[in-house]
Amino acid sequence: MPLRVTSQDFWRKRVWEVVADGLELHQIIFRTDITNWNNIQRDTGKMLRSILPPSCRVLDAGCGYGALYEVLHAVPHFAGVEYTGLDLSKDLIGIAKLRYPDADFQEMSMEDADYPENYFDYTIVRSVQGMLHDNDYTSTWSIAFANIKRMSKNIILAEYSSISRPTILAKSSSGEWNARSK
Repeated sequence: MPLRVTSQDFWRKRVWEVVADGLELHQIIFRTDITNWNNIQRDTGKMLRSILPPSCRVLDAGCGYGALYEVLHAVPHFAGVEYTGLDLSKDLIGIAKLRYPDADFQEMSMEDADYPENYFDYTIVRSVQGMLHDNDYTSTWSIAFANIKRMSKNIILAEYSSISRPTILAKSSSGEWNARSK
């Protein structure tokens, strides 16, 4: 029986495969060459500079080993961003904490996160929705997304295949969520 993408064992196996095969760190999450990965990271930074204010509270939902923190940390525009990264993988959170010991990384699933309502100004979700849908965990995504909406004022959904045109969800004054593509 194959390992579920929502299990600790799945991610532990991915980490050790990358180590054993001498691959780049990003290949734990996304199997592509370093040039493409650097383009994704660059495009993410550009996209976020056009959306995020320089000071806000950001949740990186499904943060993995801290790749989004790397983007935010490298850009002076984001010096006032209060960052929290969540991931269900103990191994990936361990890597993130080693790489960025001053950042706030929490081992926790999006479904179980218990931050107050509207606690985060922005939640950024990169590649998680697609990964869950691709593995037929749509009910897991539905529960996680409902919780993210509760905790967040704005949500940015970005899949690697369309990082330059992410879906941005914003809550209106009436409390309704509206989607738009950037």
